[in-house]
Amino acid sequence: MQVHKSGASFKSFLRGFHLFVHGRHDVISHPTDLDQFALVLEEAIRTMQDRWRVKRVHFFVGAPASACFRIGQKLQARHHAVYICYESGMGSGTAFVPTIAISNAKVEELQTGQSIALA
Repeated sequence: MQVHKSGASFKSFLRGFHLFVHGRHDVISHPTDLDQFALVLEEAIRTMQDRWRVKRVHFFVGAPASACFRIGQKLQARHHAVYICYESGMGSGTAFVPTIAISNAKVEELQTGQSIALA
């Protein structure tokens, strides 16, 4: 599904989703690009929750802070699976590390175990 003239597209595979852009580093350069991203994200979340009924989602996000903020907005005020967010390690070739788990009840920092209740 083509989502914007910027070349972004959305694809489902292996019970997962991948939002990707070929050869572009400025895909979110205008507020309408962010709106398009939010629409695609909403569709992915709805599919995972309502059709697939997943219990856990692993997020590997490489995006501007504004896009990451939109992801957080989409997870608010809804019953959803546990979302595990990963960060890349320091240096080339390092593994991704799970850092935050977001459920509908709490946010937990996975390295220290500290958490904040959401309800």
